[in-house]
Amino acid sequence: MKGVVSNKKLLEISPSPLNPTYMEIKGKYIKEALKQSLQADVCLQDGKGSGFRGRYLGRLHLSHAVVEHDGKEVLRVKLESGELEDEKIYKVSTSDYLQRGTGYTSLANNRNERYNPEYTRDILREYLNKKEFIEKCFTERWVKV
Repeated sequence: MKGVVSNKKLLEISPSPLNPTYMEIKGKYIKEALKQSLQADVCLQDGKGSGFRGRYLGRLHLSHAVVEHDGKEVLRVKLESGELEDEKIYKVSTSDYLQRGTGYTSLANNRNERYNPEYTRDILREYLNKKEFIEKCFTERWVKV
């Protein structure tokens, strides 16, 4: 049936026991990680570390933001509130895997982290049931200029 995601399928697409995590981080560290995300050798590196059960590290993705790039450099990161600022502290929701700086080392430069006890797949299940979030996931967030 179209639109139905079983618990089994959710476990298949999100097998890792990663926890949703809140952190605060400067814009320059986010931008640095996004720049690394443009590099195929970074995205295709074997995932490693506690909780990782996939094959590749993969590219970073953002909600409510657009990354303008030229294929090698991040030119601008447009947020709903304006442009990402290097020295401004941002409140970020991510996984504990990324918060530790595994793969994207600049993300380890954070503070005030808080771990949620549920798994990322539990949050995914909740948001898959919200039509407005499904519609937003089709927004192109990496724009080559």
